[in-house]
Amino acid sequence: MAYINIIVVQYGNSAATLRCLASLELQLHGGCRVLVIDNASPEIDRVTVSTWCAGRQYITFKALAQNHGYAGGNNIGIAHALRQNADYIFILNNDCILKSDTVKKLASFMD
Repeated sequence: MAYINIIVVQYGNSAATLRCLASLELQLHGGCRVLVIDNASPEIDRVTVSTWCAGRQYITFKALAQNHGYAGGNNIGIAHALRQNADYIFILNNDCILKSDTVKKLASFMD
């Protein structure tokens, strides 16, 4: 299977981000990674999500020192994914909850 990098940008609203990440977690495997870009959220949101991400093998949390806006946050994530040689990049809003087979279906379609 192809290497997929899923980018989730958050600014605040850690509850929504955690629901989104939980919907992704069971879909992740060796060829799939999630990069959470925190766009200089308030500390409580940043700490909540970074703590949840810690120790999860396929999820990386990157806190930005300043808010780059939604597009800027995604561009930082895309640059990271390209450096990691991602075959596919999936940009996902942090308030999305995916069905359990979404990533598999998207990868299958792209392949």
